Amino acid sequence: MNAGRILEILGFNVLLLLGLYFVTNDVADRSAYAAREGLSYAFSQSLLVETSTLSGKGLNLQSPLSLAWLQVILLVLVVIDALYIYDWSVARRAKPVAP
Repeated sequence: MNAGRILEILGFNVLLLLGLYFVTNDVADRSAYAAREGLSYAFSQSLLVETSTLSGKGLNLQSPLSLAWLQVILLVLVVIDALYIYDWSVARRAKPVAP
């Protein structure tokens, strides 16, 4: 595997890890906002879907189901890395053809 291919893999992983960082900070920011306003924030996740509830002061807001981006990004990260490893192992096993 050449240096360009390794940089491509690392660059893609950095982008996905940045995505994970922003997704986890979004949940933390929502919780901090709720605490600042004196509300209760609940967040629940299941396989590829999530929902959140904001309650307090006579208010009960529930978000619709949405895609769990954290799990999606992790799934993409694992699949892409597995494909790169597979591609690398196939290229390594291939024998050069003699002229």
